[in-house]
Amino acid sequence: MKKLFTLLFIVSGVIVFAQTTQIPVLNKVKTMEGNIRRDLPELGPNDYKNDIINETFETWPPTDWQIINGSESVGNQQWHQSGTTNMYASVEYDNGDGVVRNQDEWMITPLVTIPENAFLTFAFHSNPYWMVDPNNNADVKVLVSTDATNWTEIWNEDEYVWEYDVWTDVYLNLSDYETQSIYIAFQYEGSDACWFYIDDVRVYSLPEFDIEISKANINFFEIFDYHEEPDYYYYSSHYSKIPFELLDGNEDAYLVFNAEVINKGFGTGTVQCNVVINDPNGDEVYNQTSYNETEIGEMQVDTVDVGYADGTEFVLNNPVKGVYEVIYTIFVGEPGVNPINIFKDKEVLTKTLNFEITDKEYSRADNINDEFIGPKYWEGGDTDGDILTVKYLFFEDVTVDTVKAFIHEDTDPGTALICNIWQYDEGTSGYTIKASSSLVTIEQEDIGTWKSFVFNDPALIVADLNYTATSALIGFEFYFNGEDNNLWLGCDKTSPSSPWGTLWYLNSGQNANTWTAITNFVGVPMIKAVLHDDSGDVNQTLFENSINIYPNPATDFVRISGVENCQIEIYNNIGAKLTRFVAQSDMCNIDMSDYPAGLYYVMVSSVSGENRTAVKKISKI
Repeated sequence: MKKLFTLLFIVSGVIVFAQTTQIPVLNKVKTMEGNIRRDLPELGPNDYKNDIINETFETWPPTDWQIINGSESVGNQQWHQSGTTNMYASVEYDNGDGVVRNQDEWMITPLVTIPENAFLTFAFHSNPYWMVDPNNNADVKVLVSTDATNWTEIWNEDEYVWEYDVWTDVYLNLSDYETQSIYIAFQYEGSDACWFYIDDVRVYSLPEFDIEISKANINFFEIFDYHEEPDYYYYSSHYSKIPFELLDGNEDAYLVFNAEVINKGFGTGTVQCNVVINDPNGDEVYNQTSYNETEIGEMQVDTVDVGYADGTEFVLNNPVKGVYEVIYTIFVGEPGVNPINIFKDKEVLTKTLNFEITDKEYSRADNINDEFIGPKYWEGGDTDGDILTVKYLFFEDVTVDTVKAFIHEDTDPGTALICNIWQYDEGTSGYTIKASSSLVTIEQEDIGTWKSFVFNDPALIVADLNYTATSALIGFEFYFNGEDNNLWLGCDKTSPSSPWGTLWYLNSGQNANTWTAITNFVGVPMIKAVLHDDSGDVNQTLFENSINIYPNPATDFVRISGVENCQIEIYNNIGAKLTRFVAQSDMCNIDMSDYPAGLYYVMVSSVSGENRTAVKKISKI
């Protein structure tokens, strides 16, 4: 069954979704004060390679390095130390006084002798809008010299593909300088450009095997085989919280796994990946190992799939509420053979992901509140009515009471949001709104908190019986209250994600008036759905039991009793609303003679006293 659903999902996705790889430009501004954080993993004593240089700029100036300031620059326009918990080397485009000055800033390593299989690596952070295109206002170069006087350029940021708002890793082969003693310089040269940060400068001798997990993915309820169509992106995104009722007794609630690995060593070998799952009680409930028959060589990247073969996936049809731990372990070696030592005493690398089974909360993102996302993040996305959504999968009909979104602290009061739920309509080949909240104005007290959005009518998500699972888009229309105002949702950039899990609808720009998956977007907008909870509600049970529908199956009409002063809505089997009215008496008739045969839904909602909703099915023959 899982293979059938995957095929159907991909076919519809090609029709509906557009792709773009445009580079985001954040308001075209250069300031990043307070927004940069360089989080580094804790390294054990055996985690270092054969390092010739390993500089993290935790002290300043770095030992035996030479800092040469430009003749016109002052203060922070020169190389200096920045950061809070983890430090890095920094050049700013001004000194906070708004005065433009020419900059020619040098940072030079001590003299080092280059061994065989040597690489230079470092990480940098900047904004290509001011450094490359459309404003090439400065260059950062990596230069090599044997005498610290005559320099040869080996790297320039203009010739390197990189993105705004993320740290980018650079790997430079130093084989041309084997056995030579050289200096390595980082030169920032320009005027009125942008900040440039550098961290983790390392020169090391490449070991035979240096395998790392660059990304780990849990594919929830749907899979896509990376090896069959390598040009496609992963379709599935991580769910951090999943309601118990979606999983209990559901044989289609399966998980499969991917580990994207990189070999930074010079050897060639087979990579294996082991996935272990521990349930909330600490019991091991899954243990599978897979490998790729194709060997991975020097500086190659590949993906190992675990659970793709029938019978090897992890099925969550008997869930336990609480946090599950998913542990990925990779190693080198043919199946059945002892793993090859990678470097020094380290034989394996691991990565751990988590997800939680909850009562009613459904969420892709966790509570990581220091990042933000919104239509204004993208060029052309700053028009009232622009839409940002997150895709959720459902296996059966559900009712959503509330949607929550984290309002980021950089949001301006007075902006507003409308929460909607969309479902794909094959009849119109597009997404249609199934439920809407009122327009909610963001007040000062909402900023930096989770804001709840309640639907004017309960949100009924109708499962499409033609598919194993049905997707719905849950998201928001943005209203900025003036073009200079900002409206941002929190964004979790630590959660493994697929761009296909986030769909946009912009009213202007390159992708205007289309549902678009922006494929270089990293992160998950912090949007949560809360399923309807009637457990323990005696009055709700009485309300549901008081409503009767007959005859059922129906031919020309049905009679509904127990509905005086209740709102009645009729939906077809894809969730399209057919009629809506308020019953004036305890019993009413509904004419169904013009409706084709099929399955229909009646949503009955009380309009006075306690708000209660019941959903009943009608079969028309």
